[in-house]
Amino acid sequence: MLTEKELWQRAKLYMFQMSRGIDPITQQPADENTLKNERIRKCFTYVCAALDKLIETAEKEESRRDRTKTSERKKKSPFYLTEEEQNRIVLPQEDCLVSELAKAINDVIEDSDRKKLLAKNINDWLEKQGYLTKETDAQGKQRRIPTPKAAEIGLTSKIGVGAYGEYKIVMLSEQAQRFVLEHIQEIIDLIGKED
Repeated sequence: MLTEKELWQRAKLYMFQMSRGIDPITQQPADENTLKNERIRKCFTYVCAALDKLIETAEKEESRRDRTKTSERKKKSPFYLTEEEQNRIVLPQEDCLVSELAKAINDVIEDSDRKKLLAKNINDWLEKQGYLTKETDAQGKQRRIPTPKAAEIGLTSKIGVGAYGEYKIVMLSEQAQRFVLEHIQEIIDLIGKED
């Protein structure tokens, strides 16, 4: 009786010879009688059953990997700031981009399992408060720009140049940066409603 390994080796040989047009039993060119041979049919049946086992094993492994990845991709806790973290925030010394303020805030967070504050979160809140509005530029892209009310808190814009021409960049003065920090809990609350 053949071992499992020997059965695989024989099946491989049969498949290889058949792929070259050779009858593995007679070693002659394969013809319509080759597929009628009982040994050949048993070989095909064996290979199909073996492939079914391989497919099943692969599916189980894939499923196991997916479960592992899901558990590894542990859901991060929502963004928040402790009072101690708020006290450690070092604001940029001059006018800055909203993304630079978000980075300065995120820099004090030591917990890697916590979501980060995004510039979008700050911009969404500023827009909701009436300090920013959206306008469509010449390329059809929507950008946020300061409203007249924005001057009250030191929110301005400057002209930037990109691949598609000029556009307005929102800038936060030191006054505007402090204003955002004073209202950080409102921003956090807004993030919580969006999640």
